[in-house]
Parts: sequence; structure tokens; C-alpha cells
Amino acid sequence: MPHASLVEDPDEEISPVSFAWDVLSYPFRRNGRPFLVVGTIILLLGEFLGNFQTLGFVGLVANLLIFAYLCGLYFELIEISSHENDTVHCFPDLTEPLDDIAWPTLKVIGVLLIAHLPLSAWYLWGDPEAASTAWVAPTLLGVAAFYFPMAMLGTVMHGTLLAASPHIVLPAIFRSGVLYFFAAVLISGLYAGQWYAADFLPQNVWLVGILKAVISMYLLLTNARALGRLYLRRENEIGWFRDPDAFEEA
Repeated sequence: MPHASLVEDPDEEISPVSFAWDVLSYPFRRNGRPFLVVGTIILLLGEFLGNFQTLGFVGLVANLLIFAYLCGLYFELIEISSHENDTVHCFPDLTEPLDDIAWPTLKVIGVLLIAHLPLSAWYLWGDPEAASTAWVAPTLLGVAAFYFPMAMLGTVMHGTLLAASPHIVLPAIFRSGVLYFFAAVLISGLYAGQWYAADFLPQNVWLVGILKAVISMYLLLTNARALGRLYLRRENEIGWFRDPDAFEEA
């Protein structure tokens, strides 16, 4: 189904600063706080269950279910953020686990695999241990980080993993202009910051668990917000739904 943009002036240019402020502050604003709080509690529950090794298989299943629920929430957040009126707090519907949780989870995993195909191929058939090719793996990792946001956005908007294919993603990247480059760098920078921030976390186990849960949920929210807001501002340029019958729901 074509997406209906609610931007009053779709040609209005948005500055990188205002875009970044919208994305970075979203988890702490009224519209984003419920997701931050609920998501953090869910992640803490998973951390709590993971500390009980006696739970064994039950704890593993619980964490997989939590991961799946957050994937469903990620889908919902992208869709919500792609509308100007984003005041609705729509969590995945547990009464519709297949449509709201299972399929989104498989699609997130699918997009991750597609984005990392060149890197995976290099490790399988290349020569990653050679000193002369040490630059290849980081470069392909950067390609995956650059490709993933638009592939994920296309999958959410079209409702099918087919939209993560290069002939859909690459034209949309260039049509969306500098704003996409900025959004991809912003998302990658936030995750890189999480990686380096691990060295500065306190030694207290419980405090570290809480901080990690908050940070992880913050990154999920900002990631989804950046993609949704990008589409809100660049829907006309991307032009995915000029042919509404190009895709079928999958």
C-alpha cells in the first residue's frame, strides 16, 4: 500500500542539525519516552533471565522472544516516525504474533544478511588473512553499514524483503541525496560510540546492566527514528510508490 506523507511542504529542506536533533532527542521526548522505558524493562528482563544458568533452554528461548519482540517494535517505530503526526504509541500486537513479531524478525535478519553478503563472500572466498588485503574487510563492513539503512527502510515501507535488493536500494540512496549520507553516518556513529563507551562503564554489575539496556534501547529508537524521518522528508525524491503494483506484501 502506498505510503501517505503528511509533510505540509515536501519540498522544504531540512538541515542536518535539525535532523540530528530530532533523531537524538526523540527517545527523551514525550512521543519516545514510553518506548524507551518499556524497551529498557524488556532488555533488563532478558539480562536478568540470562544470569540464571539453571534456566538453560528456557532462558535462551526467553531471550529469543525478547529479540523478536524488539524487532517487531523496530518495524513499528520506523513506520510511526515516517509520519509527521507521530503521537501514537503503537507497540507490536501480541495477539498477532505472526504479522507483528515473527515476520518483522525474519525480515530484519534477512536485511542484515543481504547487507553483509559482500563481507561474508570475502571471508568465504577471499584472503582475509593476507596483510596486503587488510583494508578489504573494514571497507566491506562500511559498505554494509551504508547499505543497511535504506534496505531496511525499503523492506518496512514495501512490506517485503524483495525491496532490500540493490536495484531498489541503490537508486533510492542517490535520490535521497545528502540527507541519507548524513543519516547513515549518524546511525553508524552512534553504534561505534556504543562500542567504545563499553570501556568507560562502571564496574558495578547491576549498574552496567541498566546502562547497557538503556543505551541499547536508545540506539534502537534513534536508528528507527532516523529511517522514518528520512523517508518523511525524501518520499517524493525516492519515488518508490509511483507504481503501486510494483510489489506485493510478503
